[in-house]
Amino acid sequence: MKKPVVVALLALVLAVSACAPTPEPQPSAAPTTPVVSSTPTPTETTPPPVLTPTVAFDGDCTRMLSDAQLDSLLGAGWMTYPDKLKEWDVSPLADLGSVQTLGGVDCRWVAADDDVAGAPQLRLTLLPADEVPAAFERDFSEPRCDPAYDVTFCRLAETRGDAWVMASVGQTTEEVPVDLLQQAVADAASSYDGAAEAASWQETWWELPSCDSLADRMRLDEVIGRDFGSGYWEGQEQPEQTLLDQAGVQRTCPWFTGDTPPADGEFYIVDVEISSGGAWRWDAISGHEAAQPVEVVGAEEAVVFQTGTRSTRVFATDGTNVLAAGGASSEVMADIASRALAALGAD
Repeated sequence: MKKPVVVALLALVLAVSACAPTPEPQPSAAPTTPVVSSTPTPTETTPPPVLTPTVAFDGDCTRMLSDAQLDSLLGAGWMTYPDKLKEWDVSPLADLGSVQTLGGVDCRWVAADDDVAGAPQLRLTLLPADEVPAAFERDFSEPRCDPAYDVTFCRLAETRGDAWVMASVGQTTEEVPVDLLQQAVADAASSYDGAAEAASWQETWWELPSCDSLADRMRLDEVIGRDFGSGYWEGQEQPEQTLLDQAGVQRTCPWFTGDTPPADGEFYIVDVEISSGGAWRWDAISGHEAAQPVEVVGAEEAVVFQTGTRSTRVFATDGTNVLAAGGASSEVMADIASRALAALGAD
């Protein structure tokens, strides 16, 4: 019989278990403090500077006003201003493009009949609204007329949405063409899609000096005579020039020979236009069909345009900024441009 053997084995197992030491209780682990991982606070990043502006309508004036809108404003037979200059056999000339540096566009048309609506010319300047100096915006928020040599141009500017538009019509009759100004502004603003951005100001951009200070540093008296006059020989600065000046992107300095002529005996009427940060447009200037290379001391590049029998306009760049100097022969204007470059670069 095997049952007694099984009972005996079971008794032995129980006896061994009874003799085994009882394990001592282990201290419980201290509660663990949770580790809170700190998420870094995102830092504000400065956007990169805009070196090349985004120009409204890509600079295409046909996108500002349609043919139908221009027919309504100027009548049938209107022409773009560049086409009209060709018809008048006026020498073509590059544009410094300072309006575009602000992200804006400047467009001009000429009516077929000088009597149409009392305004044979229409000019529209459109800028992103936040690029317009507040004082200038106030000055033209109501229709006003200003002389331009022996004619008069009337203007009105309005901010509509993200666009600021100034309309100019002239030469005008005695009655201010308010309806035409308002309609031109409304039509241009309605076409704007908001796709425009000014170039960012850089430390290498020229500060715009006073014209008197610039002339002194240029030693302009050595070129056009010691008692030269500052300002326009005839006429006055136009509001479109004032706008660019107040915005800090372009200043025009006109001078003329006084009672004492220079050594060469000539009477000079010259000017220098300073385009701060304008070199982004240099390829368009130097690539113009009428541009010819010219040597200007101190310039990275320079070109000249023939503007009359004895008159030229020299454009020169230091690689960041551009200036234009005009009113006399290429030799004289290259000298004036060189002097201006040295004076502006000394700041």
